[in-house]
Amino acid sequence: MRSAQGKQRPAMSECLWGVIPAVLIWAAFAVVSALGWRSDTTFLSGTQGAGGWAQTIERGASYAVLYVGATLISPILVIASLLSMAWEARGSRTPKIDQPSV
Repeated sequence: MRSAQGKQRPAMSECLWGVIPAVLIWAAFAVVSALGWRSDTTFLSGTQGAGGWAQTIERGASYAVLYVGATLISPILVIASLLSMAWEARGSRTPKIDQPSV
């Protein structure tokens, strides 16, 4: 896509680089939440779950990592992607400052 001044503008998909990983993290977190893996986070307090230590640690750690990703990392990715898209859209309208001649 070309802007009014003939410069090449980035495609919309290039500006949304952070949205796709964020959606994947949120989807994975929704799946493990629906499967009930939150109850396996008891390994953090030293309590064994119903499936044994290996299963409790595997599911609990997966849930904890995806929880951090869904609550901290995904929103940051989306905000950064939207700011990048706004910055690129604004790029052709930035005022030019004349340099003083020496």
